[in-house]
Amino acid sequence: MIKDEDNSRVDKNEIGKRLIASSQKVNQEDINKIADKTNEIFQKLGGDSFQKLVGDIRLLISLLQDYRRKNYEEIPWSSIAAVIVALLYVLNPLDIIPDIIPGIGLLDDAAMIGVCLTMINADFQRYREWKENQTSTS
Repeated sequence: MIKDEDNSRVDKNEIGKRLIASSQKVNQEDINKIADKTNEIFQKLGGDSFQKLVGDIRLLISLLQDYRRKNYEEIPWSSIAAVIVALLYVLNPLDIIPDIIPGIGLLDDAAMIGVCLTMINADFQRYREWKENQTSTS
């Protein structure tokens, strides 16, 4: 469980359950929603405390873009669906902890991305390596 200075709690198990349940409902159109809202995601998580997370989110979005363009398809749909759900969750201002609450409103968003990264870790690392190879051979 994540705990902040206001003693608010974000239950990672609850977030994980939501991620799994929601990922079974996503479709190809949801990738387009993420692509259209990329800037909004980065604006929301632009603070210094989320810098590493923003780097991971950039790579998650790159993964979705490469998947959508059929440049990278070596990943199961369940991992793509988990990424979509996590990023759509970040976009939703009315989630477990509403984003308008200063200081703690983004904790659940960060937790959702963290749970997603944990769930797809092996697939994410393979994509990271593939992406690095693409960049170095260009």
